[in-house]
Amino acid sequence: MPNPFEQIIQFLGHFEEEVQGREAVRPEGELRNRLDRFARGDCSESERSELCQLVMQRPELVGYLAQSVKQLRGTAGSVS
Repeated sequence: MPNPFEQIIQFLGHFEEEVQGREAVRPEGELRNRLDRFARGDCSESERSELCQLVMQRPELVGYLAQSVKQLRGTAGSVS
């Protein structure tokens, strides 16, 4: 099974051009929690599939998801 972060980075790579120039959106409540879990790779296969569909329908969420992944990468790099 591929690394969960690798899957997220590949997914986000498909939206790179589409995201440029869009205002950052911070989702509310439960959706934000679900996207954060997705960024960490803590979702089940079915939840991951559902969130991928949701993000494709609502591309404004890509910026938030990308920021979550970047923060996790920064945190993972600073752990000794």
